[in-house]
Amino acid sequence: MSLYCWFHFLIHNVRKNAAKFVIRFEHLSYRIYQYANEWNGTKVLL
Repeated sequence: MSLYCWFHFLIHNVRKNAAKFVIRFEHLSYRIYQYANEWNGTKVLL
């Protein structure tokens, strides 16, 4: 039973960290997308 609890704890931590990583990655890609749009806008204005 303790092995099962440890396994469950491990899976829970992995999923929690994966969710954090996915959120961070989406935020970063969104920021890059915004910067690219702003840079394209300035390039078009120039």
